Amino acid sequence: MRTQQKPRGREPWNASAAYFRCFPLPRPGWAWEFCRRHPDYRAAFEHATERDQRHDPTEAAAKWGLLLFENPDIHASDALVFWRADTHPGMLHTVPPRHRSDGNAIDLWTASDRRAIALSQAGLVVLLERAGAMYRLLFENPAEIGNGRVVFDLHISSPPESLREIEAARGFLASFLDRPTRRAAVDPLAPRLARYLQALDGRLAGASYAEIGRVISAGDKATEGPDAHELMKGRGRHAAQRGLFLMNGGYRHLLLPPPVSLFGDDEPV
Repeated sequence: MRTQQKPRGREPWNASAAYFRCFPLPRPGWAWEFCRRHPDYRAAFEHATERDQRHDPTEAAAKWGLLLFENPDIHASDALVFWRADTHPGMLHTVPPRHRSDGNAIDLWTASDRRAIALSQAGLVVLLERAGAMYRLLFENPAEIGNGRVVFDLHISSPPESLREIEAARGFLASFLDRPTRRAAVDPLAPRLARYLQALDGRLAGASYAEIGRVISAGDKATEGPDAHELMKGRGRHAAQRGLFLMNGGYRHLLLPPPVSLFGDDEPV
């Protein structure tokens, strides 16, 4: 079961305001934005669609860190992306409760604004969006969820695989309380990621480095100086190369718990 979303194409790359839509995205959303732009991913999605394998767990999707393909024309704010647990830590493992209880059942189909399910080799994965965050629950026995109303415990490995596992469990439980935790509205890295995304789109559209530099530096007086051309060319090259790196697999770093370094130099996240 999933909420159907209408596919949307990308905005013109030189319309900077269009990228403001990305600012509230969590890190997995940014990862999807870079992944979905890869020409090979788009071709793989089309191939899977033609063979009616888009919603089947396949090795083709696993190559991109996914359990199954998502339409690359769907923006991260609308997409429901099933990342693999080994790509994006923080999958919540459900287990039968130690003690029988007749109360506190969670209705998986009415407790969130958006949701989706996928059958994987490990079990049934339920994707839930709650309180501005996305959670993934794994039911090893699909029959456990029945009509969607179920009592379960969350199992945290000992020691935990990562802090993301604990954070996800706390966030999920808090989302059912009167005062759910809220994540920051905008990631501190968002302005740079938006710039790299825009530069990537410019490069994929065939724009020159100098043109990209001028667009991403709009409003900067440096665009009018005597050395503006070379300066804009350098800025455009730097941003486009980082965008290409993120598209070509670097997006996986955005799925890992902090602190990590995207580029191995000056940008820890």
